[in-house]
Amino acid sequence: MHVIVEPDFVGVDGVSYASDEALLGYTRQFINDRLQASDFHPDSWQPVVIRDPDETPAKLASVAGDKYSYREMDDFTDLIEKTLKSVPQASKVSRSGILPEKVFLLYSQERIASYGLKTSDLSNILGARNITLAGGQLEAAGKNLSIDPSGEFKSEKEIGDVAVSQTNLGAPVYLRDLVDIVRGYDSPPRFLNFYESRDAQGNWQRSRAITVAVQMRPGEYIGDSVKESMKRWPK
Repeated sequence: MHVIVEPDFVGVDGVSYASDEALLGYTRQFINDRLQASDFHPDSWQPVVIRDPDETPAKLASVAGDKYSYREMDDFTDLIEKTLKSVPQASKVSRSGILPEKVFLLYSQERIASYGLKTSDLSNILGARNITLAGGQLEAAGKNLSIDPSGEFKSEKEIGDVAVSQTNLGAPVYLRDLVDIVRGYDSPPRFLNFYESRDAQGNWQRSRAITVAVQMRPGEYIGDSVKESMKRWPK
């Protein structure tokens, strides 16, 4: 058996005389018993057995998940929301069904304690570094300049690069040396939307969705204005 681990998939290459159904049954049982399937990322696809490399596209298509991830839908509908807010006829634009993302720190208390730290220390260290509040204003030459601190984290890598302690020899110890940093969605989700439609064969299909609601000003018709705004969106 040879395990293949890549950023977008995990595979096991080997030889077996068991049927596809039996192998998938063993795989699902292992996932349920050992890996806590409920904690899997919502964008993960179901496992599949591939015996002929030429069948790979068809096999993957048979277990493919939704076309867009929750993060992609959030980014796209955020652009839609900002564009619609620029329409004079619109009085309010809102979105629902968004699944927020979070960054999780997976750690061992024993490992953290070995460096003379407590779990509460990590929160204080990250809080001091991740400055998100406004820094006030500075008046200069008759103008008011807003001060925006630049300490906000932009990625998981920046979180891992925070120095949290030092060794006996004075070498810095970074957060990435103590914990595993992973990105995931808010769990359990509080409110999700779904869209149902018929495919080419007439079968009903359900996919994830985000609802964008637009309220127009009194006496205005917003339909034509929305169509004009859509022309400015990326294809």
